Amino acid sequence: MNLSWNQKLTPDEVSSIVPLQKGVHPQNYSKNALSVGDFTINLNEVVLFDADGDLATTNDQIVANGSIKLNPEIELNAIINWFHLDKFSFTTTMNESSDLTISSKVTFASASYKGKLPNIILSQS
Repeated sequence: MNLSWNQKLTPDEVSSIVPLQKGVHPQNYSKNALSVGDFTINLNEVVLFDADGDLATTNDQIVANGSIKLNPEIELNAIINWFHLDKFSFTTTMNESSDLTISSKVTFASASYKGKLPNIILSQS
């Protein structure tokens, strides 16, 4: 017996959103509205780097504006012969696109940043 299941995750399946940083705004998804397509995360003056660690001083910051779109998909495959699991695979893929503007008033040549996007928790249906 061959079993196969493939699902593109949609914004309709969002049960909650946990933003992790000021200025990061996941698009509002409503359970009552049919929303198909990408998950969109909007960035509005998100501080990527702050030289002195004081967000009140803006002349030493690198900031991001724009949006990130995510399109996740799940695929499950299994082969079962005579009550024996011969093969099992679970694959997730993510297509991403972005439209970002990075701007800075920082006067030094190099800086690096590692950050997190918000957690998007899907409901079980």
